[in-house]
Amino acid sequence: MIDALEIGYAIKDRRAELGLTQAQVAEAAGVSKRCLWSLELGQNPGVQLDKLTAVLGVLELDLRIDKGDPPCFKAQKVELGAKPTEASPHCDNTFDALAILTGKAK
Repeated sequence: MIDALEIGYAIKDRRAELGLTQAQVAEAAGVSKRCLWSLELGQNPGVQLDKLTAVLGVLELDLRIDKGDPPCFKAQKVELGAKPTEASPHCDNTFDALAILTGKAK
């Protein structure tokens, strides 16, 4: 599962790779410097999706959600239609990436 800190590292690394300042990226994306600073530090897990995608767009990065098996299906064999087990709390059919973006990560 990717978390807000990993997203922040990717943003900061790409900005540095392009030789851009936080002020330049923030202005081009239409967000405040504080918003960008918080994103880079992974301290803005409840960021609005439009702000995140604007920053990613300036940096020529994409946000993707790939369909994959929840962690419980990787750890154990589950029959089709079976309910998640109590031992696997991440099997609630939520997308972890969306939970991070909305600040509702577990």
